[in-house]
Amino acid sequence: MAGEATLLDSGFAPTASVREGKAALALTIDFIAEIARANGAPVEMIYPERTAFLPAHVAMTASAKHVEGAQAFIDFLLSKDGQQLMMERDSRRHPARPDAYQNAPEGFVNPFALPASTILDYDAEIGRRRPPLVTLLFDLAIVEGHADDAELWRKIHDAEKKFAADAKAVAVIGEAKKLAAFVPVSETDSRAAAFLERFARRDAVDPQQIAQWRDQITSARRQARDLVKSLEPAP
Repeated sequence: MAGEATLLDSGFAPTASVREGKAALALTIDFIAEIARANGAPVEMIYPERTAFLPAHVAMTASAKHVEGAQAFIDFLLSKDGQQLMMERDSRRHPARPDAYQNAPEGFVNPFALPASTILDYDAEIGRRRPPLVTLLFDLAIVEGHADDAELWRKIHDAEKKFAADAKAVAVIGEAKKLAAFVPVSETDSRAAAFLERFARRDAVDPQQIAQWRDQITSARRQARDLVKSLEPAP
């Protein structure tokens, strides 16, 4: 999906692109789309079949100078009235209290009313450690050479349509898709705390490791292009 998408540099840009008619759909965080919809924009938030919900966070710092006031604010925010304010049209955050959804706006999803099969089993500890690695891999595998990779995916999809009835070609296309989507980190490594710790700081990552991954990704994309090209008739 990212390989074919238009890359944007702002969290609000995807929703804006749909609101302004520049795109038919975009990936975004739900509250951004919900705020736009609540304020009259012609957009709609569509959740995938399985998804995750993240309530807004609040905390009192250890160095807080007005502890009583901070605690009073937190107590109000976590009360039913405070939680219901989170759903106002300029916030549209999901309350952490089930009873706050009794007066939810029309069309606002209540995560507590969804079947368990809808909610992803999200590992918060791994999720906390992964962002630096994910960001690095996204830059290497998606951002760098994005225009060329988008063209590769278009050719792959064109070939899928053209050779849908050709079993041998379908197998070649399947291999091309795997190579076009290649990421040089295994599922096992991506869940290992010790491995993730090596990428906690971008400036501390071994440059040779980055160069190796870049070469592996470039090689995989090259092989994918060669496979797609092999399906073209000989001149």
